[in-house]
Amino acid sequence: MVYRFLVSVALCFCTAIHAGEVNEHSWHDLRLTRLNQPAPDFPVGNNKLLSGYQGQWVILHFWATWCEPCSSELPKLNHLYMRWRDHDVAFLTVSIDTEDKEHVSAFVQRLGLQLPVLFGNDINVTDRYWTWGLPVTYIINPDGYIVARALGPREWDSSAGDILLGSLSENGPLQDSQNLGLRELNSLLP
Repeated sequence: MVYRFLVSVALCFCTAIHAGEVNEHSWHDLRLTRLNQPAPDFPVGNNKLLSGYQGQWVILHFWATWCEPCSSELPKLNHLYMRWRDHDVAFLTVSIDTEDKEHVSAFVQRLGLQLPVLFGNDINVTDRYWTWGLPVTYIINPDGYIVARALGPREWDSSAGDILLGSLSENGPLQDSQNLGLRELNSLLP
């Protein structure tokens, strides 16, 4: 009886992961705050809007060159981006600096970042997202809803970051054994 209950709980948990929910362990490890609100739209360059990413997960990150925690967090986020950029997760970073673009570009180059960088002043986005504390990261689901926020720096290059994105991505670089699927759980049932 207890065995069936535990398998049922595990089946429900993995069904949620399979359906594109954020992995609970990585959620806890990365100290994400749950949200459920439409993501405000804004231009992201090349005549594209944020809403143009509907159908895929988006990691939206706000930062500034004068923010010391941002300086230490951005290379970690860049590491995660480099690992996942060829999969079905989009990364957008927004500098809210009031400095000129050359200053921000020099900062990005000095850190060796390859993340896509948008300039908040160009797109007037800070009035649509809570950016009073930096860094702040939003996770937007394929339906265009913000499902999580991370206020403050996170260890994005940790296993929790990979597990989080593995639970979002259908074709990420994680091994299949790390993402126990619904079929495998069904085979455990007596």
